[in-house]
Amino acid sequence: MTSGELQIKVSNHVQVADYHRGETFGPRQLPSHELVWLLRGSAEMTTEMLGSDGRPLRRETHRLEPGTVALLRRGEWDRYVWATDRVSRHAYVHFQLLDPGHLGPPDTWATCHTVAGIPVLEGLCHYLTELAGLQDAHSQQRGAELVRLLLDLLITGPWPADPDHHPVVALVCRHVA
Repeated sequence: MTSGELQIKVSNHVQVADYHRGETFGPRQLPSHELVWLLRGSAEMTTEMLGSDGRPLRRETHRLEPGTVALLRRGEWDRYVWATDRVSRHAYVHFQLLDPGHLGPPDTWATCHTVAGIPVLEGLCHYLTELAGLQDAHSQQRGAELVRLLLDLLITGPWPADPDHHPVVALVCRHVA
């Protein structure tokens, strides 16, 4: 059986929230999938998927900073400990996965993705955050389209090779040095 096209339903506009130094959030069980990205500050995020017997199937801890996007799955438990030295701000959006299409099963997706230095991903996150302040139907539709695109790009890429390892770039760097 082949999958259809990637289909999601965005539950709400992108939201932005601030957390004071050392605050915590969770644990909570996610009723939907969620994308989270830091705008400033940092957090330690722990996610856990439990089996039907209540035992952990998978547990991960990640440090979130600006330039990372976390992709959390429906049914996971998440918990955040926010930076102790400054206020942290993050953006997030919830969505239902109607058909994963070519992305494959959600349990195969990586939880954290680096978007720093990848202009298209940084731009998508920035634009989604800008749309958060707009409440009209057009911005909500555009936001849903962009969330779908961001999800697809995070999971499937493709990503350019690391320019530091490209032979021409390495040659130019040696010459300049």
